[in-house]
Amino acid sequence: MLPWRGPQAYQEASQLPAEVWGWFDRVDRAATHSANKHRDEIVLIHLLAILAVFGAVAGKIDLWSVGDLVWTVLEIVTLVWIALLVGINNRRRRNGVTSHDGWLHFRQAAEALRMSAMLHPLLAGLTGLQRGVWGRKGGKIHLDKPYHWLVIQLLRDAGLPDQQKALGLEPRLPALVTALQGLMDDQLAYHQGAAARYRESYHKLHGLTLAVFGIVFAVVLVHLSALGIEFLEGVHIHVPEFLVGFAHCIHDQHWLLIITAVAPALAAGLHGINTKAELHRLAKNSNRMLERLGVFRQAISACAAGGKVMDLRAIALRATSAMYDEHDTWAELMADQELEIPA
Repeated sequence: MLPWRGPQAYQEASQLPAEVWGWFDRVDRAATHSANKHRDEIVLIHLLAILAVFGAVAGKIDLWSVGDLVWTVLEIVTLVWIALLVGINNRRRRNGVTSHDGWLHFRQAAEALRMSAMLHPLLAGLTGLQRGVWGRKGGKIHLDKPYHWLVIQLLRDAGLPDQQKALGLEPRLPALVTALQGLMDDQLAYHQGAAARYRESYHKLHGLTLAVFGIVFAVVLVHLSALGIEFLEGVHIHVPEFLVGFAHCIHDQHWLLIITAVAPALAAGLHGINTKAELHRLAKNSNRMLERLGVFRQAISACAAGGKVMDLRAIALRATSAMYDEHDTWAELMADQELEIPA
């Protein structure tokens, strides 16, 4: 699947060389790959934690009569697997090469290039592009955002847009308005879809978590009822025979411990995945961006009727700044969602 650069009219209006768009494709593809890998690692480590609890409980009740050794080995393997995943990730983190780091760096760089393409034909630059590129590490100047630096160099090497017509932008106003409208529509569609996906995924995981807890609660109530019946029988209070039989049957079902012990671990794992993904907050951020982008879309359309290039330029600067700030907010939100040992 090819990376999505944006509407064709927007790409053509940017007047960026094909080499720059080729780099965008590479960075965008790397961001998608890193995001998928990080997501898979998060899901895997939570599933392994659930499996470790299952192994411990299954060994305790000798589930399926396969012997304690099988379940003990399963528990040890899953715990070692978790330790290896986290240990390797921590080692990579020190070198800044985890899938989480790659996801954040590549995605921010790709969006910085996308926003810069919007400003390039207007002889403007992204306001926050230089922000946080350089920092200090160990008392020395350090390149904190190498792929942002790559974007800066690519834009520098791209030169001026259509240098022969650089001083005559007014005749190109209709084409520029159309291109920017296309980008706004594209971003509006993205955030509308993203908000719906995040909200749906959040409610599904949240609903599944509540369902698991509901099952546990029902099993506990059944078990308490059986204990109550046995208590009444012990103090010689008459209890119907079928209830006595029910109580003894429930008391002998050791596999119910799987539900009461493993199911809460499953619910905790689902909640952990939900928390790591920050689905609820991301949905709110996308809804907020929908409102802001709608205002910019209207302002850009107004330029088509009697506006000037400098008006369009000012709107484009504000719009790109808002979109880039949204990506900064996203990066800050996700920066702490590293791969960790599940709580």
